[in-house]
Order: sequence, then C-alpha cells, then structure tokens
Amino acid sequence: QEVDTFSFNAATGDLTLEVQDDGQAAHVANLSGLDTDNQTVDGLTFNAGTSELAISLEDDAEVPVTVDLSALAVDTDNQEVDTFSFNAATGDLTLEVQDDGQAAHVANLSGLDTDNQTVDGLTFNAGTSELAISLEDDAEVPVTVDLSALAVDTDNQEVDTFSFNAATGDLTLEV
Repeated sequence: QEVDTFSFNAATGDLTLEVQDDGQAAHVANLSGLDTDNQTVDGLTFNAGTSELAISLEDDAEVPVTVDLSALAVDTDNQEVDTFSFNAATGDLTLEVQDDGQAAHVANLSGLDTDNQTVDGLTFNAGTSELAISLEDDAEVPVTVDLSALAVDTDNQEVDTFSFNAATGDLTLEV
C-alpha cells in the first residue's frame, strides 16, 4: 500500500491522510487547537554588574535564559582629549585626541569676529528723562530708554552734565 494523500491545510488546521486501497475514508485530524505557542517576551533585563542579558517568555514555566555579554564590554575607546585650545591672536581652535593617529584638527574662527562695535554715543536728556545709546557703524538710530519712572522727587538735585566720550572712554557726570 501507498499513501494517496498526506496534506495539511493551514487555514483549517486539518491534517489529511489517505492510504491506497484500504477501503476507508480519508483520515482527518484537526490540529488547530495545537497552536498554543502565542508567547511573548515578558522579561528582558541586563545586569551591568555581571554583564548578563536575561530573557524570559510568558507562561513557559522555565527560568529565564541568560547570555553572558562580558566579551562585548572591551573598552577600546578610552581616548582622551590631549589638546583643546583657542589662540585669540590667530583665531585657531585646536583639538587633538589621544592615540587617534591623526594630526591636530585646527579650525580657524577668525572670520567669526565681525562684531567689533563700540558705544559711540551715550547721552541723557534731563528734560525728557531719556537715556540714548548708539553703537559705532550699526546704521541704526540711537536706542532711547525713558527713565522718568526713576525720577522720584526725593532729592532736588539736577544733572548738569552727563556725557560719554567714545574716544577716551570717559563718562562724565556733574550734579
């Protein structure tokens, strides 16, 4: 005798067996109830002290399986910065890393220093209580601040002169 049919239907879960000339109907066994392995990982932990990774499955009645990962903890990147400096005269920022086999990395930052403005006007108008400040070469009108809220009349003195000389850096105040 030979096997006429031996098949499995995944959609129905039926396993079918027919034997040649046995005079019997096809034997069918439904195996759909056997698919009970719908487990998920319910534990995944790493112990940094032992370098072990533990994995456990839901409802498997087994102790977690561990894997020793200590061989992966080789410290091959223990480099330190040898040099990190800035030369204000040249504008060079220099970085050297220990044992990297490369020359020092240098970035010239001198092109970034474009804001060399100075205060070229600082005046106070006693009549309006406004302080005016202007910067050299900024192409802007002076910025004014109203200081009248500070003019609490507790001292009846007045400012005779309040000026700033940008060339000398002198601030002059006369009461």
